[in-house]
Amino acid sequence: MTKTLFTRKWPILGALALLWLVFTATWASVFVAVPTGSSRSFETAKFAFLSISAFGVLFSTLLTSFNSVEATSNVNDKMAFDRTENAFDYIARWEAPALKDARDWTRKMASERNTLSPDDLCRRITGKPPGTPSPDQQSLQRSVITMFNFFEELELSINYARVEEPVLRRAFAETYHSIYSRFLPWIEQEISREQQALLKSLDKRWH
Repeated sequence: MTKTLFTRKWPILGALALLWLVFTATWASVFVAVPTGSSRSFETAKFAFLSISAFGVLFSTLLTSFNSVEATSNVNDKMAFDRTENAFDYIARWEAPALKDARDWTRKMASERNTLSPDDLCRRITGKPPGTPSPDQQSLQRSVITMFNFFEELELSINYARVEEPVLRRAFAETYHSIYSRFLPWIEQEISREQQALLKSLDKRWH
């Protein structure tokens, strides 16, 4: 409706100007009062001048208001477009090599989930108790950290309205809940409370 109003701005203002002129002409010719010592032509001209001057102020105010609202609408449209583009950027990043590797590891861990206790899961990722972690262990830990860094960034972007959340919810909600649930023991043991809060918030938001 707002867009339709903007496209009809000039016809609306033109119609208003025409109505004002009709009102001015009618009032000046029929209803204008003529005091003693004056003439109808003088009073008519005076009223017409005052009416047109008043319309000039009104027209300028309306035009400024139209332009201001239109500019605000354009800015809001641009911001909405940018949020949508940012959301699709996250979806594209999900296919980046680093995150694809991370997803491969998480799928592998999913197949072993029922045979691993929470402590076993954490040891599998971190290599604890202390020792020299194997290359596979290092890759797994790096992949899990990369994965959750991605989702932390996504949650922050939602909080600061940088993205269109419905787009991301549709793309990631079920996947994220599965990953979050799978690695919850590691999250609770190995990362900061602030990071835990962000990841938990994202899961509650979508599930």
